[in-house]
Amino acid sequence: MLCFGLPLAASLAFPDLDPRHPRGRMVLTGVFAGGWLPLTTILLLAWPEWSFWYAAPIVDHPEWALAAGVTLELAGFAAGLALASRLGLQGRRRVLAVAAMAYVVLLVAPWGLYGHVGTPGAHAAGEAPLLWQSPALVVTLTLGGGWLLGTVLLAGRRALPVLAVLALPLVGCGGEGPPSEVQPVVTPISLAVAHDASLLADRWRMAMADVPAAVPPVVKVTDEGLAFSEVIEGRVDAALVLRGATAAEDRYAAGDDLVAAAGLHYEAIARVPVIFLVHESNPVEVVPVAELKRVLAGTLREWTPLGGPAAEIGLYGRADGTATAGLLSAEYLGGAAPTPQLAVLPSDSAVALAVANDPLAIGVGGGAPIRGTRSLTLQDGEALLMPGAATSGRTWPMVRDLYVLTRGEPSRRVRAFIDYARSPAGGVIAEGSGFFAWTDVER
Repeated sequence: MLCFGLPLAASLAFPDLDPRHPRGRMVLTGVFAGGWLPLTTILLLAWPEWSFWYAAPIVDHPEWALAAGVTLELAGFAAGLALASRLGLQGRRRVLAVAAMAYVVLLVAPWGLYGHVGTPGAHAAGEAPLLWQSPALVVTLTLGGGWLLGTVLLAGRRALPVLAVLALPLVGCGGEGPPSEVQPVVTPISLAVAHDASLLADRWRMAMADVPAAVPPVVKVTDEGLAFSEVIEGRVDAALVLRGATAAEDRYAAGDDLVAAAGLHYEAIARVPVIFLVHESNPVEVVPVAELKRVLAGTLREWTPLGGPAAEIGLYGRADGTATAGLLSAEYLGGAAPTPQLAVLPSDSAVALAVANDPLAIGVGGGAPIRGTRSLTLQDGEALLMPGAATSGRTWPMVRDLYVLTRGEPSRRVRAFIDYARSPAGGVIAEGSGFFAWTDVER
């Protein structure tokens, strides 16, 4: 809108720049080329996350910002010049008044975007710095505004040859250096994290802050289903999830609901066992798989047959649709749902905390035991099954993968996070958080 109004405003301020005459159009075009394009080139290359309202794909590709921005601005200027060349003074005044009102609305309404500098994730998390906290950008905008005004004034006095000399200082305004030497903007990725992976994600984030050249992600903890929506709708760069997409989510990602088609991409970065927790004071250490199935189905409700006290068993677990519930159903219940007596909790940590406070409970969740709890060993025939250990040639049957979820292939910045999570240092953090380190095996 600014580029559209520039030829109208300049021709009204200086009557000798009448766009209805070839010379007037030529001078106005020179004003635009010498006064606006150098400024917008610097802004679009150095601050694409500000100039383009936090459009995440643009941040990775500043050259896209320059091409798209200059194309739109040239089109706006050409439209304004063409209209101005067909109107008299009164007509230009009326059109400029309408354009000015539209410009004010477009500038004021989304001021929360213009007033900050950062990625979509940083803005959503409230971590995007304020505009005036970026001194180089403020100086560039100030000098650039003065340069544009000076260019118009000079053009009105037919002093355009001076532009070639005055253009030189603009290249280095704001201390940023020539556009060709501007370093790419390094911004953190925005990451939607399912509750069950929040502890690990936060530990990775804090550890990355101490790694030179690493950029810690901006983490947003949310429900797993919402994490899929955040990725599909482009509100975050990636998500950490512990399950694959449902059929409805796959259709949504493919564009069935008016969302741009883009396949979902998964990268495994860690693994986590689904375990059966009991209180540390519970005398039961080993439970036969057949008996455990009865407990989960609700046909065995007392601890006595398992060697425990004469009391009812309390059950805590995860909701239907979560990776934990899906594994439990497939492995021990033949695809059926567990007993309605199972109390549904929102996260693995909530399950562990409930067991730590209930000496008569069994909790089904992912990760490692917390203080006050321990993991049950299962007996299947002659084999004793323990989480994370292979005994009698058998491994623990319930293990979930932790995925980085993206639309299409991960960007360069997301790939850097994946590489850190898979690194030896990332693996140590995973194992200290109740996960297994990622290993490069066929899924």
